[in-house]
Amino acid sequence: MRRPAPIYANSFRRHWGWWLLVIGGVLLAGWLLWRHLAPVSLTTGEYPVNGTFVSQTDGSVDFPTIKETGAKFVYVHAAQGASYQDDRVTENMASAQGAGLAVGVEHALSFDTTPEAQLANLQKAVGNTARGGESQSLRGL
Repeated sequence: MRRPAPIYANSFRRHWGWWLLVIGGVLLAGWLLWRHLAPVSLTTGEYPVNGTFVSQTDGSVDFPTIKETGAKFVYVHAAQGASYQDDRVTENMASAQGAGLAVGVEHALSFDTTPEAQLANLQKAVGNTARGGESQSLRGL
């Protein structure tokens, strides 16, 4: 009399398609994760003018190093809505201008307050650090 085979003896042969699907899914997920976490290189071919965005959450920023990596400009977060102002806006703007980078300011719009109040908040945050004579244009980069 033949001895019965265990129930799991041929489970791989019966389910090989599912195993291939699982392995393919794991490989695809790994590739997508690698693409998401891979460092971004500043290429001059695809993006000839490079820059960055900074705010107080970035802490103390080394702008000369940013300039050395090929960046030409920096946007500094200045204000948000009618009441929030970035604590490091004047420091970041002065340091970026000192490093020779073109500087722009960014204001996050709020739909809760009037545009006039938001403009006043932005002007208060930026102050006298951005006047027409001192600003640089990206056209010459």
